[in-house]
Amino acid sequence: YAGDSRLTERSKEKDIDSVAAEDVALALFYCNDFKSFLKTAVAEKVFQEPEKNPAVALVTIEALFEAGDRSKAENLVKNLIRAGPLKIIYRAEVYLWQGRLELGDGNFDQALAFFRRCLATSQHSTNWKAKRLEANSQSDVGTVYHSKQQYEEALKAYNQSLMIYETVHSDLGHPDIAITYRHIGDVYKSQ
Repeated sequence: YAGDSRLTERSKEKDIDSVAAEDVALALFYCNDFKSFLKTAVAEKVFQEPEKNPAVALVTIEALFEAGDRSKAENLVKNLIRAGPLKIIYRAEVYLWQGRLELGDGNFDQALAFFRRCLATSQHSTNWKAKRLEANSQSDVGTVYHSKQQYEEALKAYNQSLMIYETVHSDLGHPDIAITYRHIGDVYKSQ
């Protein structure tokens, strides 16, 4: 998980014990043990003060989403927004999660609006994380259009996502690329 840019923002003022606790918690997250991650003190603390560590707050939102606890994920997104201004990259990721929550509720137009906000925000940066967010948003736009049976628009979004993923990942066998190919195949199958 050391390559995740969300984690490089950690404060240098933390003592070694809190950094070690955070490392253990994040290791659980990156091993896809979302339920264990959510039981850690690090994840619990994020609910009280998400603005103190937005990187871990965003990881916690993802863990909640993956663990199926959408209401807590939605509350944490709202708390993070209320906490005040966020760096551009964090703001883009918040839009992505807002869109995914709306998509899960079947609110396609609202989801699309959030994905487009994520796209517009992430395009202001050229770092790896921003480009991956851009690709994720394009893929989610494709999912919205596929769900609305607007297949041409879905294919266009998935192909844009694929082009970005191929520039972000040097390994063409990366799961993001494979999943995007699967999405493209699903659209063709649906037509």
